[in-house]
Amino acid sequence: STVIMTATPITTKPADLWNMGLLLGLPQFKDTAQLKTMNRELSAAQRRDRKAQREAGVEGSILRAVFVGNQNPEAAQEEYLPVMKTWMGRMREWFAPVVILRTVDSTDNMGNKILGLPPYHDHSLK
Repeated sequence: STVIMTATPITTKPADLWNMGLLLGLPQFKDTAQLKTMNRELSAAQRRDRKAQREAGVEGSILRAVFVGNQNPEAAQEEYLPVMKTWMGRMREWFAPVVILRTVDSTDNMGNKILGLPPYHDHSLK
């Protein structure tokens, strides 16, 4: 039996999550044709994004929004993020039957919190 545990965001790219599924022996992740399709779709979206950013120039730069303070309406529409979200959603479905998610509010069978972490507080400095 294999157990993978993480306490932080588990992925920097979809292939990282794919490898965890492969390590767990989940059947969907053994399909190398599907892995190649995922990688091909993600790479193609990244290439199109880079090309669109080059063609947009300075006025269409995503970074311009940092300086202007809002999203830049001149920036090219990003293609990578929707493709990545689609694949992450698929993999999430494949993991769902075998993953246990613990949060700050998780309790044991007696109703006691199991993590013992203090409540999360968001502090805004002005």
